[in-house]
Amino acid sequence: MKIKWRALGELAAVISVVLSLAFVGLELRINRQVAITESFGSAAGTTVAISGFLASHASTWRRGCASEELSKDEEVIFGSLVQAIDRHFFYRFNRVRDGIIVGNERRWPALIARNRVLWPGFDRKWIEIVQSGGGSFDSSSSSGSYNQIVEEEYNLLKTQLSPDSFDASLCGLYAL
Repeated sequence: MKIKWRALGELAAVISVVLSLAFVGLELRINRQVAITESFGSAAGTTVAISGFLASHASTWRRGCASEELSKDEEVIFGSLVQAIDRHFFYRFNRVRDGIIVGNERRWPALIARNRVLWPGFDRKWIEIVQSGGGSFDSSSSSGSYNQIVEEEYNLLKTQLSPDSFDASLCGLYAL
């Protein structure tokens, strides 16, 4: 009789371990779904914030994209917009790379490349920002991989998009 009780106790212990692991797995799955949902909310909030800032400085944005002369204050505003858009896309690039959201990781750097090809002022400011931040193109780092893809897409798009297609009034439609 002793052996039966012992075996029954061991069986109960195994069942409790299995149930605990199943609970932990379910908990991890739920937490992952919450993180994904929060990242969409965060990305949407950032997009709204950048869009609002862009709309309130539309003239500066258009003139900056067209490489027209800007005052020092406007240069700061334009640079802040370019950097905010770039960081937003970099964040989304990393979320895809990390498997948090599904998508093509090249989409976000390709949008930066498109902005660079279409708008000479955006290109100038983006290069300035990347170089001032160290400008890594080392594919072993996340920012290096991102910048490397931006360059690859930029070189590809330069052959496909005509510089004559630049229209400063459209600047910003493809920004976000």
